[in-house]
Amino acid sequence: MSYEEYNDLFLKAQKNKNAKYIAFVFDIKSSKLMDNLTRLNAQLKTFDTIDLMIEKLNKLEEKENRKILIDETPVQKIDNILNLKNNTFSFLNNPCVISGDSFAFYCYNNSIEIEQFKEIFLKAAKICKNTTKYHFSYGNFETLNYNESNEKYYIGYIVDKLSKEKSKEENIL
Repeated sequence: MSYEEYNDLFLKAQKNKNAKYIAFVFDIKSSKLMDNLTRLNAQLKTFDTIDLMIEKLNKLEEKENRKILIDETPVQKIDNILNLKNNTFSFLNNPCVISGDSFAFYCYNNSIEIEQFKEIFLKAAKICKNTTKYHFSYGNFETLNYNESNEKYYIGYIVDKLSKEKSKEENIL
C-alpha cells in the first residue's frame, strides 16, 4: 500500500464513530535537543508516570467493572513499564514505549473520555513530580489483526502516525 492509502485508512478511522479502539500518544517535547542527562531524567520520570497511570487505570477498571485498556491477543497489558512482555513488536505492549521518547496507551474506544484520560495523566505526573513537557495526541484505530490492515486502520501504524500528526497536537504540563 502507498502512503496515501494508509493515510486514507487513518482518516476513515477518525470519522468512524464505531471504531473499536483509541490510542493516546505522548511524546517528550524537544527530547532530541536535551543533553543526555536531562533526557535520561525525563525518561525516568516518564516511566514513573506511566506506571502510576497503569495503576490508576487498573483501579478504575476494577471500580467501574469495565475494560479500558486493551488486553487481547496480540496486545498484552503490562503492569510495569520496565517489565515489558516479550512481544515481537514493542508496539503490542500496552502501554508501549517507542524509542524512549514516545509512549502510548491503547484503550477501547468510548471506555474513557479524553479529558478524563488527560486528568489521570496530569495527576500521575504531579504525584511523580514529573515536570517534563509532552506533545499529546489521540486517534482511532480499527483492528489488532495485521491481516485486516488493507481495509482497517491497524494498531501497528497508529503510534508513529500520531507522533508525527500535528493537527491534534496539544501541550500537556
